[in-house]
Amino acid sequence: MKKLKINQNNSLKRVLSIDEMKSILGGSSSTITCECTLIFQKGTVHENSRKDDPIGDFYTPALCTKACNKRCKQTVGCDEAKAHYNMSASGSYGS
Repeated sequence: MKKLKINQNNSLKRVLSIDEMKSILGGSSSTITCECTLIFQKGTVHENSRKDDPIGDFYTPALCTKACNKRCKQTVGCDEAKAHYNMSASGSYGS
């Protein structure tokens, strides 16, 4: 298999859409997930947390973190958000 070389001078110079990323990473059967853990009462003995959905786009790790931080800001009592990003391609490859 040859290495794919991309000339940066000819790059798109924009963020890829979710469908474009899926087609690169394994077709429409690939899955991107983002889950947020919201932390309440950070640093106390009785620190609490709960899982929640992100707010906004999350098709890159950075966007997942940003979407979880947005969720935390809109949740009363949230002190911190931890993002859990996962991408899996379950397509079949053949010749």
